[in-house]
Amino acid sequence: MFKELTVEDIEVCNKCDLKYLCAGGCRATAYKLYNDIKAYNERFCKMYRMATIDILEGMSYPYKIFKAH
Repeated sequence: MFKELTVEDIEVCNKCDLKYLCAGGCRATAYKLYNDIKAYNERFCKMYRMATIDILEGMSYPYKIFKAH
């Protein structure tokens, strides 16, 4: 079940520009919190997005390459 699941199978995540960096987060956590391995974890997403954008923008200074959502 877990092996066949990809970030493309998670409805909210498959539209995200960072989907291949986080891969939709931990599926075990999604199952534990929401009883669904395809569930979108909003808390994880916000934290991961902010951290990733900060890191990538720091690497690309002085050029701003991402818009914060």
